[in-house]
Amino acid sequence: MLTHLIKTLFGEQLGLVCTINQTDFLAHLAPGEPLVSLILLDYHLPPTTATELIPLIRAQAGREQVPVVVWSAQASAQEQQACVAKGASEYLSKVAGMDSLTQQLYQLVVRYIPALLQVDEA
Repeated sequence: MLTHLIKTLFGEQLGLVCTINQTDFLAHLAPGEPLVSLILLDYHLPPTTATELIPLIRAQAGREQVPVVVWSAQASAQEQQACVAKGASEYLSKVAGMDSLTQQLYQLVVRYIPALLQVDEA
């Protein structure tokens, strides 16, 4: 659903890579792979969690400043604090409903990839 919504909202302007596990995710961040503008990271990415993945992201050359937004349906205050302490840019709770999700995605793009919207409005 999220992939479909992102493609609907931003079309070809936003390159999107989706992974379902830690191995695939880290393969897309390996040296030689294209740099990314934003990482939207589900807190639970089997077999690990965002608190374990964030340091791996930050340790890679060229990835130190990439915004990492952790996204979770079960956001405890302890998880949020741990992710931010490890280097997450922010921690968001998953929202219910297409309108709320659409608004959340637009806010992320405005905050972290504003040039994408400027191109769209031109």
